[in-house]
Amino acid sequence: MLRQPLLRFFNQRNLFSLFYRTVYRSVLDNPNKIAVIDSNGQYSYSHLLSASVQLRDKLLSVTDDKQKSAHKRIAFLCNPDASFVVAQWTCWLSRAMCIPLCKDHPQSLLDYYIDDAKCSHLIVSPEYEKLLRPLADKFKIPLIIITHNDIELGKTKQNIQLSNQQQFDIFSKNSDDALILYTSGTTGKPKGVVHTIATLRAHMDAMLSAWRLTKNDTILNVLPLHHVHGMINCVMSPLYAGGTVVMMNKFDAEETWDHLLNDRNPSINVFSAVPTIYIKLIEHIKNSSIKDVKRLCSDHMRLFLSGSSALPEPTFQKWHELTGFEIVEQFGSSETGRVLSNKLEGKKLAGRVGLPMPDLTLRLVQKDENNNDQIVAEGTYDKVNIFQKEHDGKVEGEVYVKGPAIFKYYFNKEEATRKAFDSQGYFMMGDMAEYDKKNNTFRILGRSSVDIIKSGGYKISALDIETVILHHPFVSECVVIGVKDSEWGERVTAVVVLQSGKKEKDLTLEQLRDYCKKKLPGYQCPTQLKIVDKLERNAVGKMIYSRFVLLSIRKCIVHIKPSFRLSSTSRPIYYDSVSQYANQVALIDHSSSYTYGQLYSVSRKLSRRLMPLCQQQQQQQQKSTDDELDERNVQFGILCPNDASFIIAMWASWMVGATAVPLSLQHPPSSLAYFLNDAQCRGVIVGDDRSNELIKITLENNSQIDIPIININKKNLSTKVTYDDINDDLLLSTTIDRTERSNALIIYTSGTSGKPKGCVLTFDAVQAYIDSMIKAWGWTKNDVMLHVLPLHHVHGLVNALLTPLFIGAKIIMLPHFDASKTWEYLVQPGFEQHVTVFTAVPTIYSKLIHNYDTKLASRPQTRDFVREQCSQMIRLMMCGSAALPESIHRRWSEITGHSLLERYGMSECGMALTNPLHGERIPGTVGRPMPDVIIRLVQENTTSPMGYETLLEADSNNTKIEVKNTDEPIEGELLIQSPSLFKEYWRKPNETRATFTTDGSFFKTGDICRYDPEKNVFSIRGRQSMDIIKRAGYKISALDIERILLEHKDISECSVIGIDDPTVGQKIVAVIVPKSLSNITDLTIDTIRQYSKQYLPNYSLPDSITILDHIPRNALGKVNKKELARLII
Repeated sequence: MLRQPLLRFFNQRNLFSLFYRTVYRSVLDNPNKIAVIDSNGQYSYSHLLSASVQLRDKLLSVTDDKQKSAHKRIAFLCNPDASFVVAQWTCWLSRAMCIPLCKDHPQSLLDYYIDDAKCSHLIVSPEYEKLLRPLADKFKIPLIIITHNDIELGKTKQNIQLSNQQQFDIFSKNSDDALILYTSGTTGKPKGVVHTIATLRAHMDAMLSAWRLTKNDTILNVLPLHHVHGMINCVMSPLYAGGTVVMMNKFDAEETWDHLLNDRNPSINVFSAVPTIYIKLIEHIKNSSIKDVKRLCSDHMRLFLSGSSALPEPTFQKWHELTGFEIVEQFGSSETGRVLSNKLEGKKLAGRVGLPMPDLTLRLVQKDENNNDQIVAEGTYDKVNIFQKEHDGKVEGEVYVKGPAIFKYYFNKEEATRKAFDSQGYFMMGDMAEYDKKNNTFRILGRSSVDIIKSGGYKISALDIETVILHHPFVSECVVIGVKDSEWGERVTAVVVLQSGKKEKDLTLEQLRDYCKKKLPGYQCPTQLKIVDKLERNAVGKMIYSRFVLLSIRKCIVHIKPSFRLSSTSRPIYYDSVSQYANQVALIDHSSSYTYGQLYSVSRKLSRRLMPLCQQQQQQQQKSTDDELDERNVQFGILCPNDASFIIAMWASWMVGATAVPLSLQHPPSSLAYFLNDAQCRGVIVGDDRSNELIKITLENNSQIDIPIININKKNLSTKVTYDDINDDLLLSTTIDRTERSNALIIYTSGTSGKPKGCVLTFDAVQAYIDSMIKAWGWTKNDVMLHVLPLHHVHGLVNALLTPLFIGAKIIMLPHFDASKTWEYLVQPGFEQHVTVFTAVPTIYSKLIHNYDTKLASRPQTRDFVREQCSQMIRLMMCGSAALPESIHRRWSEITGHSLLERYGMSECGMALTNPLHGERIPGTVGRPMPDVIIRLVQENTTSPMGYETLLEADSNNTKIEVKNTDEPIEGELLIQSPSLFKEYWRKPNETRATFTTDGSFFKTGDICRYDPEKNVFSIRGRQSMDIIKRAGYKISALDIERILLEHKDISECSVIGIDDPTVGQKIVAVIVPKSLSNITDLTIDTIRQYSKQYLPNYSLPDSITILDHIPRNALGKVNKKELARLII
């Protein structure tokens, strides 16, 4: 009945042949046949085409004349149901290229696709309008919504008369561009792959030929539709063949089995999926009561296919045992479509991907010694020729392919397109493969960039190792990667997910190596192991090889480290500055000045005294069976004053491959004992008589700590050295067994929110930390840093000491903070040693302001001199470690002309956020992410696999913000991803795991952060545990209240805390230090509340106040609010 009206659509066959043969040939042949079945119903071919015509008209109605004549590119984001097919056909009916998008992609990535493809229109399902509407507004392009009613309308208007038939002649040539598919981006930034009418038709013809798809087939699709596998293999090809596609909204194991095992009309007989889905289906059957799977599958299934990533051999075998079917593995890419596939006839070999697809030529290519291509094998669907002597009948090389299905070009990327093809027009896939002459099949070895590990001179296939590990009874999933190593090039690293019920202790690295040695040569066995809860994969199951995923995998990796020996490794952090600036002054302390060469030379002498202690540790480890004894590290405590002795002790520790544990003279003996015992220190290095006496008392009162005290000889600090001494000796210091991942520091947290924990920083984390500060704050060798901070925290140690020493700058170090002495250095004349950079904590700035106001401000000439010297000679003044009151920020600017650069960081993550070096710095804010840092603001969401919902993500370029709603400020817990993240809490694996997200990629700071979209800056609201007060249903920032109270004319210091209350949850208590204890009559709860009402809502007003003469703080000015609350109660 419907055939005649549809024929009128295309009664000029010469005009429309390419059009309907490519995509819609089944519309004419089978107009009433069911094409798509989804959760909403069934849709015939004619129904889908008619709905597409209606939507095409709707799209053209919002298109101006200029766009109508231009070649359009339409991006669409639809549910994986009939609306996807209609949206795609609508694009082609509108003479446009189509760009499918994915709902799981963050808005920043969707922004990139739409911008990169220069899209002219957007088509969306209603549920994605909120996601894409801001992008449509941003790029000023029409957004067309496709509803279920739009598709149903096709049923009632299938007899529509089309007067202008030429409008459907959209593909006049085979070379017309039809589709842009974005690559998965697993190894780099996604590129837009352009396919033409010809390449699409060739792709589908090959699949129909290889897999014998016909109009009698019904395929079940559970895959995302923005990649080749789901869109072309599972939807376009069966529709091209005239078959039926059953489309599920998302993969669900139970629903999938229901479709596969129940004989419906039409009955599913073809299924294609990614390995992850097959693994989940097998797991579901193990935990269900479903029986007779093999019989039920044999009743109506004819073909199971797998692609998009390597199918584990155990999965292949388990599926065969379960269903009686051997999965047909195939291999391809966005650029090529299917390249290799097992044939339907004959036995399939696990891990093998068969032979080239019809009409395609494949080459295996190796580079010769002159980097020229050498063809080692070439094959087609029928025959493979080998041109190089094979080893055991096998040859391998990089895959080059040529054929009619290969993409045309990368959109707007001419250079990338040119580099993708060789001189003969073969596309260079970047994958390594092996051809086995005996079995006449190919096997994929992996991406040449990430799956081929170059270790110790060998080229090792990660996929081969994964296949072996996946047979281990305790392993559920596995990925093998190469992690850079200065000695081996790359270390073979296994990242595994354990079977349900198994724990980390059930699988050690040694056990895994012993298992692998039975099936692999020794050089292929993993030397590093990381156990994770899950593996990060993209929508089609590929492991994501981004920089930060690899970074997260490296956290807490257990690795094989050789016994203590001398072997070549990476250069130490001090190498460049010592070798380049040996005779330049590095440090001026209270007693003398020291060149880089002098510091280095004395450090080397001290390291020779430390070496026997390291060797003793090794001997003890060989004899000991104590599980608590860490076999990989030697630690030395460092208890030195703020002078050259601290640097010498730290460098000497690193020279012998030990980890430095900085301690403080401000710590009581009980704390020192805790740190030395917890860190398992092999000795403690002291720098003066005071530290020597303190450590003696500590050891006398703690008899269980039996370690030697190593004194630094002050007489050696004046040693003169030459360049020859440095160059000869520097070679020795780089031969210690040290890698970038070796532990460099254990820095204990301040303990303001609990018992101090030892943050382990590796050398690569410290280096990344330093690099980011150099980029962000413009450090150069010409800088002079005034150092007034303690050295047992990252602010004083890494920010103010290691960074200037790394760059070759000069440090003026005071033995302790002294306000008058600090002002002398800040304003003293003289270019050579004039301070250019100063960093401190808020309490120090407060004391400097007080000193200035009482001793300097009374003389106008002095005020002018101070401001002139500071503003002209000092380029940067920074503040951190605690929140900076706005009153201090404002007053400091008045005195010095400097707007303090506020930044945010922690021992665990280094510096994460910073105000700009140049540009406006807004008081009370901490700017944007540091270089190479990604942050998220999240809120708890127990229904999410991650346990949270991302409200905002900011990238590391300080420019791009991805956010759900930019109209109002966004507040949530701050998560950080950075190469400077700590490795672990020392000997606290449970606490380490708890402080990272479930995938290990983000560190949970515990701080609440706010993003202001209008100002494009972040601000810290306080610790989630102590600075967020939960009162009467409100979440109130204690820091906000503190900032207001510090503006009060009679208040010098304050701290706001929450005290538990049965009525309102928590009461707000303001602890106040008045400027004068003799005049506190105006500081009552009533006057404070009255004052605060001008700036705060009623629910944020203090319920009570407590007046003290001082607020207890640690060395960095942080308040232990738990202790303060206990004292008040």
